[in-house]
Amino acid sequence: MTQPNLSANPEARGWIERTATIGNFFLLISIGFLAVTAILIVQDLKRDVVTIEPIEVPKALSDSGYTPGVAGYRLRDALNTYAGAPAPGDNVTTLNFNSVAHDDASLNSNLDLSISARHELPDIVVPQIGLSLRVIASSIRSALGMTGHAISGELTRQDSKYALRVRVDGRQVFSSGFEAENPDDLMTKAAPGVMEIIRPAAHAMARYRDRNEEGLLRAEQIIARYKKSDINVQWAYLLKGKHALGRDNYQQADDMFSNAVSSNRNNEQPHMQLGVSLLRQGKPDDAIKQFRRVLAINPKSATAYNNIGVALATQANRGNAGTDPAKLEQAIAEYQRAIKTEPGYVLPYNNLGLALFYRDQIDDAIKQYRDAIEIAPNYLLARWNLAFALRQRSFGAAVTEYRAAIKLATDPQQRAMLHTSLGDFLQETGENGNIEAAILEYRHAIEMNCYSWAHNNLGSIWRSRGKINDAIAAFAKATTCEPKDKIFEVNLEQALRAQEASAVTTGLAKR
Repeated sequence: MTQPNLSANPEARGWIERTATIGNFFLLISIGFLAVTAILIVQDLKRDVVTIEPIEVPKALSDSGYTPGVAGYRLRDALNTYAGAPAPGDNVTTLNFNSVAHDDASLNSNLDLSISARHELPDIVVPQIGLSLRVIASSIRSALGMTGHAISGELTRQDSKYALRVRVDGRQVFSSGFEAENPDDLMTKAAPGVMEIIRPAAHAMARYRDRNEEGLLRAEQIIARYKKSDINVQWAYLLKGKHALGRDNYQQADDMFSNAVSSNRNNEQPHMQLGVSLLRQGKPDDAIKQFRRVLAINPKSATAYNNIGVALATQANRGNAGTDPAKLEQAIAEYQRAIKTEPGYVLPYNNLGLALFYRDQIDDAIKQYRDAIEIAPNYLLARWNLAFALRQRSFGAAVTEYRAAIKLATDPQQRAMLHTSLGDFLQETGENGNIEAAILEYRHAIEMNCYSWAHNNLGSIWRSRGKINDAIAAFAKATTCEPKDKIFEVNLEQALRAQEASAVTTGLAKR
């Protein structure tokens, strides 16, 4: 049979070409579908899947709306609460006194804890294979030993009281008697035993919050028991590093955070914590390198941008040599990046305000502090900085913010510092009524804490009023509170010399 002459029949050639094009089109679709399928499966395999199956409940409870599905979600919420992760919708407004993000909440909220009532791939059938994504992923997990955890259980009722049994992978890990009128109370009691199985590191952290030594011991056991690449080992190192950092044991903290980095270099938290440790040690250059590594892993980390800004602001402060304008400008740019990346993240607003204040942009600084307070009304440091900035704008507004900050402060030393700062501001006005008010603020500070500056500043008022004995007593108290500060010693010596001179003058007068 002779082959058709395609060159002589352009219509036939065009039909064949169109047929080939359509075939290529369907081939591309197939390749694309398989690629998407592969991506979905890989993403699923990377998760440490924890599935909470619907918890069986009595019919009466289900009829009232507390269905098996709801019970599963309540157990999930109890587990997240125990692990320290904030529940959806929570507004965390109580912040610590530091401008760098590194506290317990940072560790817990970033813990890779995937718990859900139903955490599954979409049930899509791959036509070329004839299996669903769920089946494929499940088969791979089984072959690789990556089965994850399945949580199940049941609530039972007797005489208006509930009992709960919970199993992990078919093994019972919690059982109660008929002891609770509210099923949620039993979910809370079950959480520690469940968490110890599904996420030992989160369990260790929760124990650490209440009993430090027990949490650290569990961290040691995790490090000894699991492979170095296990996520629990990484977080066990982070917990030990956090403990060392809290006690200013920088060498041990750096070692623990470095171990966490080597356990999994694709997790941002070890780099973040190591950077914080280096920054505390006065090594801003090294700290910035770690924070940059965080951004290489997560370009949308507002925390990293903020911390880089803090490190640059540290470099900008040259002590007696003044402020480095270029470094301060770089810090401002990093704070602005943090705000743009995460507008609801409060720390960079306060830090940006402080940087603008140092550039004498007082009104711009005040705006940033107010923005921070709008996001987190209980943010003590922003209130404090706002009060200080308002001293140059409005006497009444500044006093109001000082009062608000004093109410927020829970630490005695912070309250003493705030009372003293307010006393200093009142004393600056020079009006007698305000000086009396300043004396009262210094006395409030002294009642709360052995705060040297409150004693010293009160002593200065007594000396200016000629009450030398009272001044000597106040300066002596200041040296007791802070023996290493030579300023208080100098003031005490001057008051003693003034007392001696007064005694000589009095003696001469009597002659």
